Amino acid sequence: PGVVWKRAVQVKEGAVSATKIIAYGVAFIAIGLSEIRAEQASAPTYSITDVGTLGGRSSVALGINERGQIVGSADNPQGHRRAYIWVDGVMTDLGTVPGGVQSEAWEVNNLGQVVGFSGRFGVMWWQGEVIDLGNFPGGPFGPTAASAINDAGQIVGDSYNGTETHAFLWDNGVFTDLGTLGGGECLLLKRVFLWLWRWREIWRELVAVLVETDVHPCAVHLRGM
Repeated sequence: PGVVWKRAVQVKEGAVSATKIIAYGVAFIAIGLSEIRAEQASAPTYSITDVGTLGGRSSVALGINERGQIVGSADNPQGHRRAYIWVDGVMTDLGTVPGGVQSEAWEVNNLGQVVGFSGRFGVMWWQGEVIDLGNFPGGPFGPTAASAINDAGQIVGDSYNGTETHAFLWDNGVFTDLGTLGGGECLLLKRVFLWLWRWREIWRELVAVLVETDVHPCAVHLRGM
């Protein structure tokens, strides 16, 4: 067969030379590095903002809407856990149902309507009022907790109906049992997560008294906040 000679190395005609292999490898690496640099240049950067507390030791952020309003719960000076909304750097205590001392906000829609619970009651905070969502017909039962709300003001959560805990839909004052999948109790996943979170917070307070800072993101909105 025909052969070519290059730098005293005999290579069969049609074969790929070692020089070409090295050149291809270098080009491949260069392309890969350029793509990595491009991704790094376009990657978003983040900063951490301390939303503060209500005068107590700790706070947790649990929901955020597209306007950057944040809700959650924070300790007040008396050590009670209170629902709050954070807007443009200002944290506001949302209060409780009459006679209550503790509350927690879980979600906020783009209208600024906030849902969560106060004591044994699922509530919505709206225009300065704490609105008790009620519970299943035939009650009073409970406890009830509201987990999420959309921009139409429809609220979902879970409530005890006297024998089991079922998911519910609250729509314009109507409390509807969403039932189960044929099994027993139905707890919304977020409720389970937050229940576990609350026990984690209690445990952290017991075993990490000297720890003053801790960061735990819980939600993100469409603009990456």
